[in-house]
Amino acid sequence: MDVMDDVKSVLCLKALEASNERASDCIQRAGASIRKIPRIPSIIRVKKKYSTFRVLTDTSHDLLVLVNEGFSDGEYVPINVELELCYEYFTYSEVLRRILPEEVQTPSSFEIVGSIVHLNLDGEQMKHKNIIGRVVHDKTGKTVITKIGQISNAYRSFDLEVIGGDPVLETIHREGDILFCIDYRSVYWCSKLQSERAILGGKFKAGEVLCDPFCGVGPVSLPALKKGCRVYSNDLNLRAIECLEKSIKINRLDPRNIEIFNLSANEFLEKMAGRKIDHFFLNLPEHSLDYLRRISAWGGNPLVHCYFFCRSNEDVVQYIFSRTGLRVDPGMLKVVRKVSPSKYMYKLETSSLFLRRGLG
Repeated sequence: MDVMDDVKSVLCLKALEASNERASDCIQRAGASIRKIPRIPSIIRVKKKYSTFRVLTDTSHDLLVLVNEGFSDGEYVPINVELELCYEYFTYSEVLRRILPEEVQTPSSFEIVGSIVHLNLDGEQMKHKNIIGRVVHDKTGKTVITKIGQISNAYRSFDLEVIGGDPVLETIHREGDILFCIDYRSVYWCSKLQSERAILGGKFKAGEVLCDPFCGVGPVSLPALKKGCRVYSNDLNLRAIECLEKSIKINRLDPRNIEIFNLSANEFLEKMAGRKIDHFFLNLPEHSLDYLRRISAWGGNPLVHCYFFCRSNEDVVQYIFSRTGLRVDPGMLKVVRKVSPSKYMYKLETSSLFLRRGLG
């Protein structure tokens, strides 16, 4: 027997009986006393088969009009009605609260990327991963994954396991007015940075030139391209580049305004040497600071948008100096988000001219 067959509940309600011919009159008399219950119609057609519940009470009438307790009318007398709520009625969290052991917490947060639901299950939840994956898949219609390892490679991807739905993990995800092709198994994507990307995109102007050495699938490159910028995009991960190229076609963007490279960042910046750049976007937080000295010497005074990690117990200005030999003004820094209890992501925004002035 399927465990989901036990996910049922009987709801006892008050209702008015009516024929199809008297429906309008009955509804009008009930008026403001008509009862509203989430995911159940207030007017139930007795002969209709509903996927989320079934009527247990026998009636010879065509309709049941749900009303609040205490409703009284001279012509229509409320009767007791029982509805059996089926598995399909309940939300994923309601189902899991019923079938998981009491000591196992129901997953309360997840990330949705296109057709994929990304859960981060803890140790106790992992023991029940298959049932959790099945329920979330049933309720969302999406593939369900959980992370089983940390980001530990140059491509910033992580080990994951499909626990519900289709194992194909290439998907199309919409952010703002851009569609992104994302191979979730092979590339990096972080929806938590959506608002930060929107802020950054607001600083680009049509006709400006963006250099994106760690472009990934293009969360910054593509909006800049759509805005009318000239874009130089690079990533070491060939799969990310393939996704970026698909996204350009999907969004019908002009490929003549973007040059794409599959090189190391150092090789890419060597190729860019001497070109006019208005914005450098550096988002490889573990290593972004390592490229600041090189960019500080860039001609034309481009703006630098550099994202990096720093532990909470360190002086961030001193940390930058220890990594780069550059002294920066604290006013150039902003906390983007807390990555872990002991680590923050920061943004350094300045120009190459100010970086040169800070050379130690």
